[in-house]
Amino acid sequence: MKNFTYPPSPKTFNEEVLKPSKEFRLEAFKVVLSIFLFIAVYIVLILLSVGLAAVVSWLGVMLIILKPMFLTLMIGLGMIGLGLMVIYFLFKFIFSIKRVDRSGFIEINRKDFPEIYSFIERLANETQSPLPKKIYISQDVNASVFYDSSFLSMFFPVKKNLLIGLGFVNSVNLSEFKAVIAHEFGHFSQHSMKLGSYVFYVNRLIYNMLYDNQGYANAIDSWASISGYFQFFANLTVKIVQSIQWVLQKVYIVVNKTNLSLSRQMEHNADAVSAMVCGPEHLITALKRLEISGSCYNLLLNQYEKWIEQNLKPDNIYSHQSEIISHFAINNDMELEYGLPKVNDNGSSNFQQSRIVVKDQWSSHPSTVERERYLQTLGIEKTETVKESAWVLFNDPEKAQKLMTEKLFSVVKFKDDAVATLNLEKFKELYYEEFNKHTYNKEFKGFYNNRRITQFNTEELGADGKSIFTDFNQIYSTENCSIPKKLDAINSDIETLKTISAKEYNIKSFDFDGKKCSKSDVPNLLKDLESERAALQESLDKIDGEIFKFVCSKSNDADKTTITDLYKTYFRTYPESEVSLKNYTELSQTIAPIYHRNSSSKIVRIIADVKVIEKRIVQQIHEVLPEAKEQKYLDDKLMEKIDHYLSKDREYYDGSSFNNVELDVFNEAMVLFVNMMYSREFIIKKRLLQKQLDIVGGN
Repeated sequence: MKNFTYPPSPKTFNEEVLKPSKEFRLEAFKVVLSIFLFIAVYIVLILLSVGLAAVVSWLGVMLIILKPMFLTLMIGLGMIGLGLMVIYFLFKFIFSIKRVDRSGFIEINRKDFPEIYSFIERLANETQSPLPKKIYISQDVNASVFYDSSFLSMFFPVKKNLLIGLGFVNSVNLSEFKAVIAHEFGHFSQHSMKLGSYVFYVNRLIYNMLYDNQGYANAIDSWASISGYFQFFANLTVKIVQSIQWVLQKVYIVVNKTNLSLSRQMEHNADAVSAMVCGPEHLITALKRLEISGSCYNLLLNQYEKWIEQNLKPDNIYSHQSEIISHFAINNDMELEYGLPKVNDNGSSNFQQSRIVVKDQWSSHPSTVERERYLQTLGIEKTETVKESAWVLFNDPEKAQKLMTEKLFSVVKFKDDAVATLNLEKFKELYYEEFNKHTYNKEFKGFYNNRRITQFNTEELGADGKSIFTDFNQIYSTENCSIPKKLDAINSDIETLKTISAKEYNIKSFDFDGKKCSKSDVPNLLKDLESERAALQESLDKIDGEIFKFVCSKSNDADKTTITDLYKTYFRTYPESEVSLKNYTELSQTIAPIYHRNSSSKIVRIIADVKVIEKRIVQQIHEVLPEAKEQKYLDDKLMEKIDHYLSKDREYYDGSSFNNVELDVFNEAMVLFVNMMYSREFIIKKRLLQKQLDIVGGN
């Protein structure tokens, strides 16, 4: 067995933090009320259903007795069947078992993973939690406890299984690993948490009757198919069941809302258990790291979705994930610590965050910001960080990583058997080639990302020659480079406030800059934010102009002419991109109704309107296409698809049916057209910036 340092626990802590809070007790009370509401409604529905079944069954039997013949026999049996099927609908959940899909998991054992088992046993003892029944590993950036559930689970305890995602292991140090697993154990280490399991089953029960009805629908269909006589009673049963579901839907909203609210409190209590055995800071840093690594992992999977078309797969997706995490950290000026981004536990962030916090009543988890604030209020002392990677708990990390990678890609359908496997070096080569193709030079520190350069008069500014800037670093200072990010955050907050003001959010209050606000505060907040936005935009506009003046002042005559022409080309290009998007949006909205049921005459009118817009788009494509091919705005295969679309006038409807092949060609070409226009804008802007960098130099 490998040696590892078990992360220490706080020497002292206030046990009061583990007691249910006032907020928890209030939410628990609401949950109890919602459960009693469900029980009352459910009993009423059962009594009504039993009463209905008794009445229709008695009528059916009497009909058969009083008028014995084939017709009355079938009608009587249909009536009896109706009553029985309604009752069965209300009790079918008893026979339902909710099984967790384990197809993407690998069960591990003590023999092959002794360190994991040793660590989990020690942690379970610390948190006073039962040991998991089984331990599984998965590909995810997550850890969780799961179990199969049934109606009987409400009365008999069910042993839980622990699921450890290797993407999660790849993202944390040993202290953070302990903190996250302790949080999961915290859900089951306190008796006060058991109420949550009851409301979970009530939720599952109602959900089963509302949405998990395929088996019941099959039973109704089988019954109806026996005889045409039964078809009528089957349809009537469906109508009665739909009425029951309407009632249950209203109850489900109440129960689910209180359940989610309680769930958020349970998350805080589980966080307290984690802090008790680890200290609060490790869960905080783990949550921040997992947000980063989760995004990086999704980026990696998206990249491989594209590469699958080229018959490429990874030999070890976790070494590739680590590379993207490191790249992310470097690009965002974050230090690396044991290969992981260095994050802090003091509430600060490398990223511009929203200043608005709206509690989402339909979320089962508090936000990371809320959890961080809660953990910092517990008053539990910090502990020493064990900075070793969590992989130290694995005898052979690479073997586990490659095994899970193979399992993850075993379900992928490649074009043929000639699949190439990318090792880390080959992955880096392809990834950075792709990345550099779609990003600006890192010397600009993200100053130009996700925005357009402010348009100005190049002749006037170029003739001025006097810039407020004296060197490159002064231009791309931390303060200047933060302005676009601040503008993005303010724009997002303004839209959120407008949504709140329009009553699209059913909320009573929200936090702004840490202060409690109500809807009546929105107008003043909007006014303040719009003033801030105007000031920031003015500063950014000025900086863009001053950069051009600075570059011109450093240029010889030839370079000055070149950079001026590049700016003019760029300023001409992005309005054309906007026109392409406007045309595409109009086209999408115009053609959308054909995918619904319409009369033939209406479809003909819609297609005629589409043709008018299509003509404008085709004209724009012809204007740009020679340049696009020369400058490689799209790769050759995509350009071939545009050429194929342009090769003839296409008919999409013949008066009675759609030509789906032609519609597919059309739809793909329209998307490629917009992509081509924005690729054109990006490439021209990138060339402009690179020339700018060549003239003035960087670091």
